[in-house]
Amino acid sequence: MNHNRQPVRLVFTCILCQEETDEDKPYGLPVMIHTSPLFRYTPLNDDQWVKEAASTPSSLDIPHPRPVGQANSHGTRRIINSENCVQLVTEKVLGKGFPFRDTENIGLSVTTCGHLLHYRCWQSYFKTVSCRSGSIPRNHPEHVEAGEFLCPLCRALSNCFLPIVWKEGINRQTAAPVWSELTLRESLQSLEHFKRSLPSPQYGQSLLNLKNRVIEVLPRLFPSLYTETTHEADQKQSFKYNKRNDQGRLNIYRDLLKGLHEGYNDHQPDGEWDILSVLLAGTITTVEVSLRGTDAGTESGLMPPILDQLSSQDLMLLRVLAETVRTIMIFQDGLETQSMWLRVFRKHLERMYQLLPFTDMDTHTGSFLLAPLLETDIFERFVISCGVCAPAFGISIGQLLLFHYVAEVTKITLAILDSPNYMKLVLNDPKLFSDLDDVPLGPRELLKYLIAKFEREPSDKLLTGTYRMLQRFILPFLRKAMIFTHVYEGVVFSQVEDAKDEPESDRLCRLLGLPTLADVLDMSMTTNDMLPKLVQSWTNLRLRFHRRETLLLHHPAVFETIGLPERLDVLLELACKYRCPKCELVPEDPAMCLLCGEIVCVQSVCCREDDEYGEVNLHREAYESIICESLTVDVHNSSGFSYG
Repeated sequence: MNHNRQPVRLVFTCILCQEETDEDKPYGLPVMIHTSPLFRYTPLNDDQWVKEAASTPSSLDIPHPRPVGQANSHGTRRIINSENCVQLVTEKVLGKGFPFRDTENIGLSVTTCGHLLHYRCWQSYFKTVSCRSGSIPRNHPEHVEAGEFLCPLCRALSNCFLPIVWKEGINRQTAAPVWSELTLRESLQSLEHFKRSLPSPQYGQSLLNLKNRVIEVLPRLFPSLYTETTHEADQKQSFKYNKRNDQGRLNIYRDLLKGLHEGYNDHQPDGEWDILSVLLAGTITTVEVSLRGTDAGTESGLMPPILDQLSSQDLMLLRVLAETVRTIMIFQDGLETQSMWLRVFRKHLERMYQLLPFTDMDTHTGSFLLAPLLETDIFERFVISCGVCAPAFGISIGQLLLFHYVAEVTKITLAILDSPNYMKLVLNDPKLFSDLDDVPLGPRELLKYLIAKFEREPSDKLLTGTYRMLQRFILPFLRKAMIFTHVYEGVVFSQVEDAKDEPESDRLCRLLGLPTLADVLDMSMTTNDMLPKLVQSWTNLRLRFHRRETLLLHHPAVFETIGLPERLDVLLELACKYRCPKCELVPEDPAMCLLCGEIVCVQSVCCREDDEYGEVNLHREAYESIICESLTVDVHNSSGFSYG
């Protein structure tokens, strides 16, 4: 890998004092940490959403005409034309709202306006906002008690200050693939090594590995924040954090981690060790969803296209989060790090046992009661493992990516094969897939092994249809893995072959060095190799210790809000017929949520709870989403329509 430095500069002007930000004064980004409405899980029991997933293009880095899916639903109706004859017309009809999702699986995401400010300037500004909010009698857009504030320049809502402690990132140019040792054959040697080392890892050795990791990443900080030392015995170069030039950064990070732990404890299990990785994974997920089927980008020349489509603002935010995950352990005092690792060492070890179940240890009945690996968000687990398990247990990022990739393929296969609705469609609906002729040939031993778990016959129709569905569902994972590899490892491809006629999943696998989907599904299950044994262990653990009846799969389709009909009188008729399930009255001022399609009353007070919130706010809280757009229909005046 060529370590050519390409600076990614993060030096701008403070929006409050107008001084240039530098290492002398701590500075950072105002960010908003929130639950994201872009986290959607495919309802496999609903024909329409299964068909939408099946009709998703095999490449999402190519622009596609919008709207698509349910947002482009068409229907027929009979009308009387100008000649007084009955005529059948086809027109766009009201789409179907995405069903309510389980609140336990709503992901966290981070957004920012991109403006920088000094920490001291932000403290003074927030203190002023706090004093003003209690004295001015109005409805403030920010909830100061929850730590919210508006960006002083653009008024974007924020609730956290994210420090920046480096001047530039490091991009490493490389020719594809990123990792050349991730083939199925070469990965067996790594698995044999982990089989020997994982059953009895030493707490002291893992702590030493983490401390060595801190020394390795210290040079990524501002030069004034670390000092260079040389051991006299072996003349080995080392680094140490320079507390003299700290300027309060240790306290800033300590307050940041404390606030994240208190505010988002339900979304992460280990506080200081997991939450930043969870935020990075969730932000990458929302960014990936927003880029599907678009050609927007910065024209930066980054390849593949998924990286070129990233806006400069999103790219800066992701790099800041990635560097924070990589360097956060620096800002933990030595004794504090040791006590924290003593507390969470066993949990991360059990997570490695789940990923690489070489021992007979039961991680589902231990002190942490971990959910089976296949019931978790595997990409999130991958990012967490890169931040903690990789340095602690001596496993590379590429190896972690391979194992989580195969686990994701296994999870998707089990989920769709366990769906009676999917089985009915794939075997009986000839229109479910339109491109089954170009499915690559192969023995599909892994797929046949998993089909046999459900006591079904592996017919050609089932094998080819399931391959096509797997190709759609695995693509989001690979796109997110590519974004993570760029922002975390700083990988920039010097040359990428233009093969837009090839499925995007195969192109991304080739760049990352992963085996293609066909290679994974053709893996022999009759050999005594380690990788097939991992798949068998994951599958058996899922079937034995499942906590969920169905596995959750991220919806792979292009994100669309509910499709509005061509004729507004359709909405007027719908609003007139709708009755509130609480008060059984027709809403006087109806509005429709364009995420789930539910109708609520904007001005009604009859369904208000605790004399505080109306229907719109109650709906927003219940669905952990936003009323991103509303249609207001005045049922007393049929000529009054407005889109808001």
